[in-house]
Amino acid sequence: AGERIGSKDDLRKLCGVSVGTINEAIKLAQTRGIITSRPGPGGGLFACDPSPLSRMNGWFRAAADDDSAFAEAVQIRDAIAPLLIEEALHQITPADHVALDERLANVRATREAGAVPEFVWACWELHAYLAELGKGVLLNTLYLSIMDVGTTYLRAKLETAAPGDIDLAPLAEVMEDLVAALEARDVDGAIDALRRTVPTAILHTSAQPSPA
Repeated sequence: AGERIGSKDDLRKLCGVSVGTINEAIKLAQTRGIITSRPGPGGGLFACDPSPLSRMNGWFRAAADDDSAFAEAVQIRDAIAPLLIEEALHQITPADHVALDERLANVRATREAGAVPEFVWACWELHAYLAELGKGVLLNTLYLSIMDVGTTYLRAKLETAAPGDIDLAPLAEVMEDLVAALEARDVDGAIDALRRTVPTAILHTSAQPSPA
């Protein structure tokens, strides 16, 4: 942090790219808190010590391809599950139960059709609705970010998985349990179902990542 990287023109020549490309790259790096710009003599682009928020955003961007990061994301999700369920049950309405049933019907339909990408998306939509029930913006955003890590990680695994390695039933059953527990206002049951919502559950054991 604090070390001078060079001027914009220095970097453009070093990387062999156009002015437009280097401008976009610098803008992105500044948005992520990686570099800062100082005007005047001795100025230029300097390395930053990213803020905690910038480091967290960087972690989420890199986590989708990392087995240990996926495991850590699941661990964090398990820790916040009671907060998420408590907030959801505090806010849930009869109309929300109808909406959850509709999303569960889509999970069932895509499972019966054997449509894997559509099934994963249907599960995501159900959990996204659950997250949005609560009024805690930070909690909901963190949960959705973790879910995004999980589904992105799963999609990468599915690219190399054989058809025989995929079984939608385990995750579909967890979706059933989750919606049923929410409708029964069963806090412990809903927390348990949320914690069992691991995207890679649709992969047979041989195709799943090794535990961290």
